Amino acid sequence: FHAFGIDADTVRSLCQAARSNQTNISYDWIFIGAFADHAGFKRPERLALRYGKRLAMGKLRDNSPGDANDVSQAARPIINLLTKAGVEVRPPVPWGPEFFSILVDTRHVLVPDDWRGGGERLVLETRACGGLDLVIEPDNPKLNSLATKEPIYTTLYYAGQLEAGILELEHRLFLKQHSLLGENDVLTSSCGLL
Repeated sequence: FHAFGIDADTVRSLCQAARSNQTNISYDWIFIGAFADHAGFKRPERLALRYGKRLAMGKLRDNSPGDANDVSQAARPIINLLTKAGVEVRPPVPWGPEFFSILVDTRHVLVPDDWRGGGERLVLETRACGGLDLVIEPDNPKLNSLATKEPIYTTLYYAGQLEAGILELEHRLFLKQHSLLGENDVLTSSCGLL
C-alpha cells in the first residue's frame, strides 16, 4: 500500500518533455538523496559498487546551519569514497524540468535506502517516468512493494481516500454516540484505511 501519492501526471509530462530533447544517455547509474543526515539509512556509498558512469546527486550536508551547497563534516567520508570510486557528486537541483532531464538521462536509478530511509517518492516518480531501470536493494521490502506494477496513486486520489476514511469514522462515531452501533463496529472500515 502506498503511504502517499505523487503528482504522477506532471511527472509523466516532465519526463516526456525531457526525452524529446534528449540525444543520448549520459549516465549508467544515478543515486538521488541525502548524504549525511539520515544515520546510514540512505546508503549512497553503494553507488561506488556499480560500474559505468555514475552520478550521486543530493543534499550534501546535515541539518546544521550553513549554505545548502557546503559539504558537512558528516557527508565528507561518503563523498570522498564516491569521488575516489569515480562517481560524479553534485548538489541537488530543484524538482521540475531540470531534475527530470537528469533522471531520463540515466539507465539505472539506484535506490539503496534501508527500510528506515525513505525513497518512496523516488521509486514512484521513477515508475511514473517510465523507461528507466529501477534498482532497489533486496533488504527493503517496503520499497520493493512500491516497485510492483500496482497503480501509482496521485496525491488527489490518496487525499480522497483519507477524506473518505475520516468521514466514515465520523459517521460511525455519530451512530455509536446515538447507540445505533455496537462497540466493536466503530473502528471497522469498509474503505480499508482504518
